[in-house]
Amino acid sequence: MKGLGSRLRSGTLTIEPDFARIKIVSDSQEDFVYFYEMKESDWGFVYEKYVAQVLTNEGYDVLAQGLEKGFCDCGIDLIAKKSRNSIFIQCKFTAKSKLSHRKIESILYKASSFLTKMYEGDKLEFWLVVPSLEKAFSSKKSPLGRNTYPVADYFLSKNTMQSKVRLSIREIEMVRD
Repeated sequence: MKGLGSRLRSGTLTIEPDFARIKIVSDSQEDFVYFYEMKESDWGFVYEKYVAQVLTNEGYDVLAQGLEKGFCDCGIDLIAKKSRNSIFIQCKFTAKSKLSHRKIESILYKASSFLTKMYEGDKLEFWLVVPSLEKAFSSKKSPLGRNTYPVADYFLSKNTMQSKVRLSIREIEMVRD
């Protein structure tokens, strides 16, 4: 949807699934965007804004790099800071397809260049934020009968290969319907 990014940057987001719309409240106005007006790709920007608001409510100062720079965000959607800690975040709102090994490699590759520039001797944190493990990753049963997520494990396994960056996956649910 044309102009959605600037609208999201200008205010506070509320998702109203009962009305099939999102509400954006700024200092000067209340704006509504109906789900039917949005493309599937628009939900990624909505999710980034939503995650930024959740982290702000948790006490982080958040820079919404993805909303500011669009596709030129260098693989980092959000930078969340609390005291001296900075967390670099890639948000993935996966509604139609699950993340694959190839997509994980792409996420890590895009972010690595940016993270290398940010490295100042301390270990960096890079989070992959998804609405739920079940929605984002295919699962299989472990020998004990629990769901496991091999692609999520693959992402986290890169911690041992890249000692400068600590990788984490965080679930932040966003209900849209």
